[in-house]
Amino acid sequence: MMFCTLNISTCSRYPKKRPLSVYFDDNLIEEIEEHYSYRFISFVCDVGGNFGFFLGLSILTAFQIGESVIVYAFETIRSKLKKIKPPQLVPHLRTFAYKSLQFLLISSCAVACSYQTYDRLNFFLSGPSETKVSLIRNSSVKFPSTTMCPSIGNYGRLVEGRIQKAKERKLNNFCDVHPFALLDDTRNISTIWDLMSGSRIFVKTNTRTMLGTCNTYSYENLVHFQKDDFLLIFLFHNIQRCIENSLSLFMIHDDNEIVTYKPANEFEANKPAIGPVYGFSAKRFKILNRVNRPCDTNTIVNKCKKNCFENALKNISRCRLPLTSLPEIPLCADENDALVAYNQLLHLTASFNYFKRCNCPKICDEIIYTKHRKFISNWLNIYFDDNAIEEIEEYYSYNLVSLMCDFGGNLGLFLGLSILALFQLGESFVAYAFKTIHSKMNKIKPSQLVTTFQNNSNRKTTTGFPDANSKRGFVYKFLRFLIISLSTIACSYQIYDQFNFFLSRPIETKVSLIRNSSFKFPSITLCPPDGDYIPLVELRRQKSIERNFSHFCDVHPLTLINDTFNISTIWTLMSVNGTLNLTDLPTIPHKTDIEAVRGTCNTYSHKKLVQNDDLKLIFSFKNNLSLCDDKVITFMLHNDDDIMTYKPLTGFKSHKILTEVSYVQDFESNQDPVRYKSSCKRMREKLLRKLPEKHHSMQVNKKQRQVSLESNCRSKNNRLPLTSFSELPLCANGEEALVAYNQLRHLSVSFNYFEQCKCPKICDEMIYTDRLKMIDSKPTDPYLLKFYVDVTLLTLYFDDDVIEEIVEKYNYSFVSFIGNVGGNLGLFLGLSIPGLFQLAESVIVYSFKKITNLTK
Repeated sequence: MMFCTLNISTCSRYPKKRPLSVYFDDNLIEEIEEHYSYRFISFVCDVGGNFGFFLGLSILTAFQIGESVIVYAFETIRSKLKKIKPPQLVPHLRTFAYKSLQFLLISSCAVACSYQTYDRLNFFLSGPSETKVSLIRNSSVKFPSTTMCPSIGNYGRLVEGRIQKAKERKLNNFCDVHPFALLDDTRNISTIWDLMSGSRIFVKTNTRTMLGTCNTYSYENLVHFQKDDFLLIFLFHNIQRCIENSLSLFMIHDDNEIVTYKPANEFEANKPAIGPVYGFSAKRFKILNRVNRPCDTNTIVNKCKKNCFENALKNISRCRLPLTSLPEIPLCADENDALVAYNQLLHLTASFNYFKRCNCPKICDEIIYTKHRKFISNWLNIYFDDNAIEEIEEYYSYNLVSLMCDFGGNLGLFLGLSILALFQLGESFVAYAFKTIHSKMNKIKPSQLVTTFQNNSNRKTTTGFPDANSKRGFVYKFLRFLIISLSTIACSYQIYDQFNFFLSRPIETKVSLIRNSSFKFPSITLCPPDGDYIPLVELRRQKSIERNFSHFCDVHPLTLINDTFNISTIWTLMSVNGTLNLTDLPTIPHKTDIEAVRGTCNTYSHKKLVQNDDLKLIFSFKNNLSLCDDKVITFMLHNDDDIMTYKPLTGFKSHKILTEVSYVQDFESNQDPVRYKSSCKRMREKLLRKLPEKHHSMQVNKKQRQVSLESNCRSKNNRLPLTSFSELPLCANGEEALVAYNQLRHLSVSFNYFEQCKCPKICDEMIYTDRLKMIDSKPTDPYLLKFYVDVTLLTLYFDDDVIEEIVEKYNYSFVSFIGNVGGNLGLFLGLSIPGLFQLAESVIVYSFKKITNLTK
């Protein structure tokens, strides 16, 4: 099943023409394939291992037991029927039909064993692999590199030179002058290429690419994750540009990735007057290094691709540009040659196929960063959206130990054979062949060599063949001892390996897409923006007049504490000023007021299951222009059991004035005009008995996190209303409240639950991933502006019924362990539990006899 996401964008709500752009954002397709994990051959191998281990049985021995049971039953019946002459069936039991049936059974077992052994061997030689998918939440994350490149044609450092050259050539616009036209005796192509760049923001690496000289910004150290704890902000100056709708191009990539020949369509454009905020997530791919599909490090693979591209470029170029590393080709010296080489480079980068033309290995361990546009700001912001890294690892699913276990199960089940039995069978075959040859050579007088060989080997036997009870030679005994020792060592090692594997409790992750007819709607918590509290505007305005402040926003709400308004009253008034549209709702969501870091928030929960678009929550807010910020609301989607008291401010999304925003879960709907992909993931971990990783319910987990944070946030003498320290009094004045509030805000942002808490994991967790679906901006046309109502809407709904479920389970059970042990013991030593019992009995009897002889 494949899902394709359409990214559709428009420039305004009221344009005359609406452009429609449909494209693949990347060539990564998440494929979830369902297959059988236990085949019939594996079942037969496990059955053979278990029967051989516990009962010492095979199909042949079972046939013999069945024969003995029939004979015993017949003898019993005959003994009780004394007056009737018994039929002479027993002496003639082994008739032609019986022998045919026995031959057919043995042949069938031999064919089945050969086929399944051949199948297992082929399966092992093919190097089968499986893919393990896991979500990893790290307390620290590796921030990727960001490469900033100038847009093609926009080179701020060459504007003056191009203007001067345009005057010399009597051109109307300097954009008609290509940068290569500035080549002269003082500026060669390398100098021009260095000037085809942007301004430096901080320490960076200059990278020559086909777009000019780009700036790559890397951060080598790990970053402690706290939503946007580490934020890259790029600020651009408005300068004269040839392409007005693009300030620069940027790309997020791995530190070791070579971006020299990356085409322009792989970069993201940063447009003027629009500051996008990008949150990105990471996927880690680990693949196996195989003979038919080799892989290597990121650096080696990128160098291989670069060399391959430059070899193709060398065949079509007369001169080279500064970004290439071909010393045998001279640099371009004049404008015409440089333009020809540049056009050849542009065409080759757009059409070059690395998969077909390069014999480069794949990357063994690769991290791919996927960015999502979050909202619009005044700058270009890039940060980690969450610390859940999806790790996709490839590993071999069938090793040599499993092959040996399956061999043992097949040979033991179908033929009752082991390595020792095979050795004895081979010995008997050699002896039979020697005896046959010797009997046919009786009429021929043996040569002296044959006579000597017989005298040395037969030990003067009458038949010329060694008896079963005759003494074996040293070589034979040594060979037999060596085979038994090697079989014992191999069996012991493989049983030890399987036992260790079983004790390690290996876990596999199952990923599946589930389409439910109904599902659980998340809870929505609405909080007031930081500093904007509508119920307190008048009180803050009066306080600002008393203190001679220019604006009421300079008055913090906690400074309003007095005899009339205590801190609990003030905290209650630090609330949301909005209404919920209850039109056409099947049931009214349950509303709960909670005291959080932002003030008094409202949580709306819908307990019943809903269908795809059966429930839409629409919140409307008045656009009060006297607010301290342009935001009217902050909100978060979360699970019903999640405790929101100490959620940091960075975990909330903001909703601005004069916009209509829809947030959805999972895939697309028929809304417009801006869309982003989203998903809903359910992480389920079975209640595994693993130490020290304990698993508990979500309520216990969240409660422990709250208690841990409160213990670190304990103030000396007072507390805020949202804390649960009943032994401490509430803050009595504004100064104490401000100190406690600043401590709380700082701690909520910097607190590391991974390092400072010993909380268990959540067994069954639903993660709601929200993505911006559509946004309508305020029109600039005065005629259209009057149709805009003075209300901002926030709409939340499920976009699709697809839930990605990730389940963790054990992949090696006790039954599989016993089957593998039985296969090993049967293959290498021909042992079973009855055989072990008989061996122990013999050892005890032998020891008893030895002790008795010593005591006489």
